[in-house]
Amino acid sequence: MPARKILRNYRNVTGISHNDHTFEMTAFESMLERDYILMLKFSDQIEYYDGQPLTIEYQYQGKTRKYTPDFLIKYKPTPVDKEPLTELVEIKYSQDLIVQEAELKPKFDAAKEYCKQFGWKFCIRTEEDIRTDYLENIKFLLRYKSLDMDLMHLDYILRTMSTLRETTPQELLASCWKSATLQAEMLPYLWYMIANNKIQTDLGTKINMKSRIWMADLDNI
Repeated sequence: MPARKILRNYRNVTGISHNDHTFEMTAFESMLERDYILMLKFSDQIEYYDGQPLTIEYQYQGKTRKYTPDFLIKYKPTPVDKEPLTELVEIKYSQDLIVQEAELKPKFDAAKEYCKQFGWKFCIRTEEDIRTDYLENIKFLLRYKSLDMDLMHLDYILRTMSTLRETTPQELLASCWKSATLQAEMLPYLWYMIANNKIQTDLGTKINMKSRIWMADLDNI
């Protein structure tokens, strides 16, 4: 349940998105927040996230104020970081950070102090962090992530990939089928496997048919 009610907003686009972690709907107040939710949905490093998760009370100029950050994110533990990272995140356009600096600074200072109590990290994300090639890649791949696929075709591509170990989408499909028609028909299978981390690539660079792809770790297969 969000800590604040999302009101109709005529400056930005508001809406809701299904949260696979909480099985509820997560509200967003801008297109930038919506794009950030897509990144959260796609990541396999996140254990849990929630929108408008809590409200922080703080004192400023002799009055009690309230501030509700946009997201709370808990990451999965890693071999290096055994204590899972938890982030309290604010999403803002970079121009708003400049124009609203005096208003936002006490809110952000209060959030940093709040996070210290729990060992969390307070983060501010802007369009420079979100509107990247990575976002464009996951927007493309998300359409394939939940498709029903023929297991026989998936297994054949994966076995071919395990032999090649590292290649490109173009070369992998050519190694599987001589027919250009079949290669085109099977291309969604390849995007499905990349979307589900069966085959890996550098998602920080725009994906194309000549992108470098490689075999995922056996634990992901």
